[in-house]
Amino acid sequence: YFGVVNLARAYLTETEDEKESSFASDSSLGEKHFLAVSSIVANVPFVGYSAYAPAKAAVRAFCDVLRNEFADVPHVHIHICFPPDMDTPGFLEEQKTKPIETKTVWPECFNELFKPQDVAAMMLDGIKRNRYHIHSPDLGGNVLVSRAWGHYPRGFWGTIIEFVIASPFVFIHAAMVWMADGAVKKHKHHSKREKKEK
Repeated sequence: YFGVVNLARAYLTETEDEKESSFASDSSLGEKHFLAVSSIVANVPFVGYSAYAPAKAAVRAFCDVLRNEFADVPHVHIHICFPPDMDTPGFLEEQKTKPIETKTVWPECFNELFKPQDVAAMMLDGIKRNRYHIHSPDLGGNVLVSRAWGHYPRGFWGTIIEFVIASPFVFIHAAMVWMADGAVKKHKHHSKREKKEK
């Protein structure tokens, strides 16, 4: 989280030259795009991510505030993305220490791995289109993130679509809570810790 904050301060703080030219036309100012990387678990937190999920949720909240603060600065654009699981060496390394509850929380059909190149391409496309919430190749993940999010600019059609699907997603989120709690209960998460301590 603090890495994102410090980078934003360094990149978005105006220099003296930029302040002097702030009364000039917008075309004389260089466009600035700031993209922060959050995670789906910022919006759908579950067992195994007690450190990671809050940090990524903080990134999301920080960008929401940042986007609002720069709403009156037309040459500054804030973006945030929520990448899905990607087929990377880091992800493979993570699997070695991931608790069984974390690995089995969701049905196998929801554990798709995406190519980093595809995620990166969508990030670049989202910046070009000047989207605040940059989508990933994971359509279901995009909807989950947006539905669990607070207020942010969804656009006209995005607002209409979410209005239509809002009711069914109350049940989908309830089912996800049931699955996450079920994984912890099934594998007796705290019982294993108590045995190790003895």
